[in-house]
Amino acid sequence: MTLNINKSSCITFHRTKSPIYFNYTLDGALLSRSNIVRDLGIVLSEDLTPHEHINNICARAAKALGFITRSSRDFHDPTVLGTLYCTLVRPLLEYSCVMWSPHQVTLVRQIQSIQDKFIRLFGCRLGFAYRDVPLRLIEEKLGLCSLETRRSIQGVMFLHKLITGGIVCPEILRGVFLSLSNGYEILRTIRQTSRWFEL
Repeated sequence: MTLNINKSSCITFHRTKSPIYFNYTLDGALLSRSNIVRDLGIVLSEDLTPHEHINNICARAAKALGFITRSSRDFHDPTVLGTLYCTLVRPLLEYSCVMWSPHQVTLVRQIQSIQDKFIRLFGCRLGFAYRDVPLRLIEEKLGLCSLETRRSIQGVMFLHKLITGGIVCPEILRGVFLSLSNGYEILRTIRQTSRWFEL
């Protein structure tokens, strides 16, 4: 199989202000340089921050939410609307989140704003004004929890599978350190959380 030079590019991952760039060639042709690259659905930027990926998934999720809003104007059943949201929108916001889960408050809020918008739209159908929708109350009624909580749970489940052998990756496992004083408590918490999330 031959590589298509026109579809090939190179990227330098760095966290410095003055990175060292090298001009790479393929069959004598100079490869173009990219600032971002998509790999298995994850947008990777050259500074290894999740900003570009989060902007991308939020834009896609907002389009999917707009489609649901337009297509379900006559739907008022919370089960149906919740199913549509959980099937078409939320997976876009959670795909492979163990890799890119943000800690910056602005990014956490940006992702959560998509779910909050869905809850506000649903609240309007219940008779609330858009700005007066009780977000947490309707969130609970729909059986939803915050996306930040779900990302934390998925991270704990990943750690559980890594420790118990469900995921075999010695490179990552070498970076996990548990002290004997709290190791058993951590494992018990992981086991309980994983069982709760599967319900």
